[in-house]
Amino acid sequence: MNYHFLPELVMRSPAISYANYSLAYAEALCRTDFFKSAILLASESFYQELEKNRFEMSLLNSAQRITLMKYVNRMCFRPTPFGLFSGFSVLQWGVQEGPVTIKAPFGKVHLHADHGLSAALGKILKSRLKPFAQYRVNPTIYTPGQEYRYLFAQKVQGKSRYQFNLDSFARNPLIRGILSFCSGYRTTREITAFICEKAGCSEQEAMDYIDSLAAKQVLESADDQPITGDSYEISLLVKCRDLGIAGSDIDNIQTLTTLLYGHHLPDKALTARIADKLSASGLDVPGKGCFYSAYEHQVMNPVLDQSILASVKSGIRCLDRLLPAPEINPAIERFKEAFQQKFEGRTIPLLLALDPEAGVGYGNSHAVGNTDELLETVQFVKEDPAPEKLHWTATHRLLFQKWKQYPNAENEPATIQLSDADLMQLPEPTSPYPAGISVLFRVFDDKVLIEQAGGATSTALIGRFSLFSEEVACVAKTLARQEQAANPGIAFAEIVHLCDTHADNINRRTVIHELEIPVLCQSALPAQQQLLLNDLFVAVKNNELVLYSGRLKKRVIPRLSTAFNYLRNDLPLFRFLCDLQFQGLKSSFSLDLTRLFPGLGFYPRIEYRQSILHLAAWHFKAAQLTGDQPGFFREHGVPRYFSLTRNDHQLVFDTENEQDVLLFWETVKNAGSVVLKEFILEKDALVKGQQGHPFINQFLTCATSNQQVYRPYTFQLKKSDVAKRKFVPGSGWLYLKIYCHPNRSNEILSGYLVPAIAGTGKSREWFFVRYQDPSFHLRVRLKISPADAAHFLEKCNELLGNAVDGEQVEKIQTDTYVRELERYGERTIDITETLFYRSSVLVATFIKKFEEGRSRYNYYSFALVTVNEQVKILFPDETERLSFLQHTYKGFLAEYGRQRELKVSFDQLFRKFRKEFEAALKDQSYLSQLRLGSGFAAIRGSLKQLRKLTSKLPPAEHIARYRDILHMHMNRIFVQDSRKLELTTYYVLYKFTLGDQKARKRGH
Repeated sequence: MNYHFLPELVMRSPAISYANYSLAYAEALCRTDFFKSAILLASESFYQELEKNRFEMSLLNSAQRITLMKYVNRMCFRPTPFGLFSGFSVLQWGVQEGPVTIKAPFGKVHLHADHGLSAALGKILKSRLKPFAQYRVNPTIYTPGQEYRYLFAQKVQGKSRYQFNLDSFARNPLIRGILSFCSGYRTTREITAFICEKAGCSEQEAMDYIDSLAAKQVLESADDQPITGDSYEISLLVKCRDLGIAGSDIDNIQTLTTLLYGHHLPDKALTARIADKLSASGLDVPGKGCFYSAYEHQVMNPVLDQSILASVKSGIRCLDRLLPAPEINPAIERFKEAFQQKFEGRTIPLLLALDPEAGVGYGNSHAVGNTDELLETVQFVKEDPAPEKLHWTATHRLLFQKWKQYPNAENEPATIQLSDADLMQLPEPTSPYPAGISVLFRVFDDKVLIEQAGGATSTALIGRFSLFSEEVACVAKTLARQEQAANPGIAFAEIVHLCDTHADNINRRTVIHELEIPVLCQSALPAQQQLLLNDLFVAVKNNELVLYSGRLKKRVIPRLSTAFNYLRNDLPLFRFLCDLQFQGLKSSFSLDLTRLFPGLGFYPRIEYRQSILHLAAWHFKAAQLTGDQPGFFREHGVPRYFSLTRNDHQLVFDTENEQDVLLFWETVKNAGSVVLKEFILEKDALVKGQQGHPFINQFLTCATSNQQVYRPYTFQLKKSDVAKRKFVPGSGWLYLKIYCHPNRSNEILSGYLVPAIAGTGKSREWFFVRYQDPSFHLRVRLKISPADAAHFLEKCNELLGNAVDGEQVEKIQTDTYVRELERYGERTIDITETLFYRSSVLVATFIKKFEEGRSRYNYYSFALVTVNEQVKILFPDETERLSFLQHTYKGFLAEYGRQRELKVSFDQLFRKFRKEFEAALKDQSYLSQLRLGSGFAAIRGSLKQLRKLTSKLPPAEHIARYRDILHMHMNRIFVQDSRKLELTTYYVLYKFTLGDQKARKRGH
């Protein structure tokens, strides 16, 4: 774990000091312009209630007073960004001399138009720009079969969110020509001329057709709304001015932007002026307000001491040890498995791979756009899933041992202190780390609380502030550049996507990466810096999903530089790109005891050195919260100060404050279960106001790794296959799946299948493999003419039908044979299939002879001898052969834990069976005495031919090809535990080859 923390960090603090928090202060605060503006931005409806009561707290009813106190509580205690209720500022790591001082109330207000309002204003301007519009084809269009499919977005009626749909349209020469012509941006005039020429229609008809294609989102406009970069409507205003477009509507929107953007405190008069201007533009005031805002603290002494960073690093190292394994994303794993099953080593266009019919889909992709109108209001409730089984680890054991040292009493100590000796009991973490991380922490005197740590990238949490601060934007861009520099050959690309006109406010950010992937959204970057979805491909390499750009010829790593919870989005394509960021990485360094020990009522504080890794927490069920209970907090050991967090709301309470206790019981009334956490206040505040009043602190620091995280790949993308890929039954190849018990499979082969093939004499080549999906079966492919396929099936039914009747065979299925052209090579697939045929004949003949008792060696020896001979042919040089055997067996070994113990057991196996192995390997007549000499000679000839054809391939590629061919040969031999026996074979052959080499050296 080697991270470099940037010199800059972001401080987040509430707008006012918590020392002021009281009923009396709330009464005075309620009348200030700052608080009125904060409420106006947070909830215009509540602002109106306060306004009706002249902002006098004494005139409010009980419910209004409770709501007001919650807002005041938030403004005093919660540092999370929320309008004017909390502020941010940029600090530096260094030598701190005195507290960070907030120059309250001299903060800087940042006002922007609400994203939905920005879209509405932009739509008006876009219509004025229509004569100058430029269009390109929707980058989500792809061609599964004989139609075009594409994604389009539409607003849900009466809601702020978008609904995403998968639609299709027929292919015809005109539309094919338009899509090709508009692969890059074209003006309306250019497209009109093209359509007129191709269709022989009038200009008006062509323009109407363009409008139709744009309305259906087959074409997208360069003037569509982005999520990154400059404000949408302002950029369109600039474009209108440059093109000489003028008018009262333009002037009105220009005035609106001066009201919506700036650093002024909004008031009722301002919102009234905005409402009038919106009405003049035919628009209503958005339901959730006109503004997206932030507050920036102005600070003196903006330095945080380096010693605090040392505690942060120490805490992260401890968390790394406590949380050794990354969580596996089930959606990614399911996709990877299904992709491998369907496409078997191929590189597939991303859009095709995610198609729910032609591809394998992702998550709930089958449901995209398919909800029946009749069922939209019906809530189908599934039974709760069975609880996950608790996997007991060394971390569980350590924490449980430390925990049980404390008595279960009401004055139970709430802190577990971890030591270096404790951590030594835990295994060393081995998982790869992200290219960058973010750490959110608070400081209490000499301790640091790590609230959140990790992420897929260092820009994830800081990105949202880049919209309001050029200084933060520079920090975010520096982080992106450092991650890129540490990973040469990789294209990092920002995912830009619109999903909800209100929630997209927190999605807005400046341009952070040099590349962007627009997903049903416009990019703020020039076309050459956009990675379009129709240029992206996906493959599985080394058990890892790899995204690839055909244009850049680079592996692509998506990035989402925002704290937006993308799991709330129902577009599978977007979720796939976001999920891909985390693949295989240890991206979380946050300790959650409820996941380690679920269902308990109390969880202690966990500390290591000067770091607090987990706050003490109390979980109460609804039955325990039965109104104001005297002694409730003391009885349960809840400290004086605690927080209650529900959804995105957090309140802090003082159990010695009567008003706070009443507020707590009002808040949890009818709340169901709640979680309380200790809330620590400093004795000597690190952050203060100019009058010395303490402020709650929270800091965001970001780090990047100088180690390469992502492996580059280069794919050979082909527009069409040189060799035919798919064969439906009876079109040249016949593909059978014969389901049976593994123990019966050899009997089926030698007693039924081979006689059926021999009985027809029509198959030129055939081969088989053993497979488990979902149950065991033999996969048999026969190269046979369409005319002869029916005759073979008759003979097969005649023989195998007896096996089905006798229960030796469960069922027989035919399927489409899809050649693995990427795995075996388009120009070498024929020789590979010939090899498979000769291997299958050899193995099937051996099985029959072995069952007849003709071999004096054990069954396994056949694999040892035939693999050894093939490895010698493929690697004539002994040094290369030895290297191949060693790397291969070690690759298999890495799939298992406790490798040292496993290797010891293999050494024991080798010593036990060495004489038997050696006798078989040294027996020059092994194959001839079984009358298999001519069969293996045919294999030898095919292997030499394969070597010649693959001689110019990169070493890694032809070695992988040889390994796959040997793997298939052994698969045919081994009935069960094939992979384990394959590892054993390579290990034994490595030991013998190494021994022979050493013996020769001693002889010299």
